[in-house]
Amino acid sequence: MTPIILQPKGSFYYGSQKQLPEATLTDLIARISNSANRQHMPLAGRGQMLRTALDAIGPVIIKPYRRGGLIRHFNRCWYLRFRKTRGEQEYDWYCQARSIGVQSPEPVGFVYRGRRLYQAWLVTRAIDPHQTLAQLALLDNLKTLGLMPAVAAQVDRLIRNCIHHVDLHPGNVIVDAANRIYLIDFDKARLCKQGPARLTQYYLKRWSRAVTKHGLPQALSQAFASALNALP
Repeated sequence: MTPIILQPKGSFYYGSQKQLPEATLTDLIARISNSANRQHMPLAGRGQMLRTALDAIGPVIIKPYRRGGLIRHFNRCWYLRFRKTRGEQEYDWYCQARSIGVQSPEPVGFVYRGRRLYQAWLVTRAIDPHQTLAQLALLDNLKTLGLMPAVAAQVDRLIRNCIHHVDLHPGNVIVDAANRIYLIDFDKARLCKQGPARLTQYYLKRWSRAVTKHGLPQALSQAFASALNALP
């Protein structure tokens, strides 16, 4: 993979395979520092996403990393750093997924503040307009079911390359205006050493659990399983 270029900006650091113009970097850090305009995206992870536009890049999504569980009550956004930050790890997974033909938003870069204890953000290119598969399922279930072979084909690429997207569910699949499918949210992705069959079962189980939990049509689970099992 192309080496990462790290650019400091005040107490922040921006990393990417491409250097960002100084004015754009300044604008990005200012937008990250101002959290007032963040938008919540249902079924798309714990964080609150900020959609904005940057010169020389265009529309982007800025994802902050937020803790869940009990720990969030006293530590919402700080992490202990051992190796790469969470933003850089997810950036790497996006790059790897796209390199094997998985359709996902282009990763623009990652940002962090702090050294041993840090806060982190990920910047990806926005897909406009779009809706999640979960949103589409509640509006047009028949159309959603028709998209399941395309979803399964993308997931199959992950399986064949032993990539475990640990939070794959209908809220982490987005559909653009041309009905193209994109997989998002590769936070905590990892390589699976237990083989494709076991990884397939992981995906089926996680998908089915999310469909039930969020009150989506049960046919969504059946269609996903059928489409995935029908692939050679």
